[in-house]
Parts: sequence; C-alpha cells; structure tokens
Amino acid sequence: MKRALAHCQTRLRTPLRNFCRVMSTESKYISSTACLNERCEVKESCPSSAINLEARKIIEESSRANEAKHLPRPSVSSLFPYGPGSTDPSEWPLRSFYKRVLPKECVRFGSEQGIKLFQESLASGNAAAYFPLAEQFRTQDEPAFCGLSTLTMVLNSLAIDPGRIWKGGWRWFSEELLDCCESLEKIRKSGIAFDKLSCLASCNGANVETWRAVGKETDAEEFRSAVKAAAATT
Repeated sequence: MKRALAHCQTRLRTPLRNFCRVMSTESKYISSTACLNERCEVKESCPSSAINLEARKIIEESSRANEAKHLPRPSVSSLFPYGPGSTDPSEWPLRSFYKRVLPKECVRFGSEQGIKLFQESLASGNAAAYFPLAEQFRTQDEPAFCGLSTLTMVLNSLAIDPGRIWKGGWRWFSEELLDCCESLEKIRKSGIAFDKLSCLASCNGANVETWRAVGKETDAEEFRSAVKAAAATT
C-alpha cells in the first residue's frame, strides 16, 4: 500500500494531504442510550444511538423475515400513496426498504459482468460519453426527481452556462433551477413526463432531439443507432 501511494504521489506531482478509508461493517447494537463516539456532537439523536439502532434492528429483521418468506416486494405507488416525493410525516409510507433487487434482465454496473460489458463498450469506442457524465454524477434530491437529476448531469457535462446563480457566486445547474416547464412541487409529487423533460432541456440551452423507444416514430434499429451515436461522443 505504501509503495502504491508513493507511486501515486509521484505521478500526480502533488503532495498527498489526507486519506480516509471508509469501510462497511456489520451493524452493532449496543445498550448505551447515546452515541459512544467521543467526537459526536449530537449524541442522543445520532444514528448510532441506542434508540435509532433499535429501530434499525427492527426494520432489518423485518426485511430479512419478509425475504425468507419470499413475499413480493411492494410497488412504489403502494408505499407512497401521496406521491414518492411527499415530505409530510403524516404521508410517509408504513413500510420502507433499503435498496431494491435488480430485475433479472438487468446487469449491475459494478458486478463482474457489468465491468466486462463496460470494458467491451469502451474498447469498441461506444462509451466516450460516460466520462463527462461521470464527472458530473449526482444522486437525486427527491425520489421523483430522476428526470431532473439526469438532465442536471447532462447540462453540466455539456458545459452549458445556466446564466443563473446556483449558490454563492457559482453559476451551475442543480435540480431546483429546472422549474420553467413544470412546477417543482408537481414534479416532486408525480415526476416529469418525457415531453416536459425535453422542454426543460431546450429552455436551458440544449439542442434537443427526441427518440422514443416504442411507437410509430422510431423502429428498434434506428433507436439503437441513435443511442450508439450519442454514447460514442463527448
């Protein structure tokens, strides 16, 4: 490890400042009422306090029990009857979940097969668009903001100046700036339709071509060709 870090420092030609290795651990349930981390400033309200750990333990054990019974996973609409973006505690779902299992037709990006597919795509010249998008990667701020988060990544990766302040003195796209074709409140409740997403992209300086995967507008080969052309360029 020391040799690898020294080699990295030499190649970067810059001093290494701080290195923090964060690893996952098995959940540990303790009897103390407050967090035992001396540097923690919130103690009783910390996620590691006994009350919160006990709640997590109940949720995890219930989840494992349901998995063992092979119970069907609930749909998002059944879990969030008032819309997936509801922030009112009275509208929170009665059940929650940590992650979801991918459908068998999908390949996890970080899996052995996923890495192999990415390497093949990169070698064939069909993954050039990955890198500018990865530089701007963000997770969505709301469950129903998948469209807005995707568009935020795309606009920033295209280096389009929003002409508006994000925070401080920075002009940068974020989800809350994309509010002209549909209200954020409505998107927070119901998500955004394909045509409205196209509208937002155009309003914010992008040159937009729409291709639908199904319907009379495009056949399968035309759609695949459009995706390949887009993915092969930066």
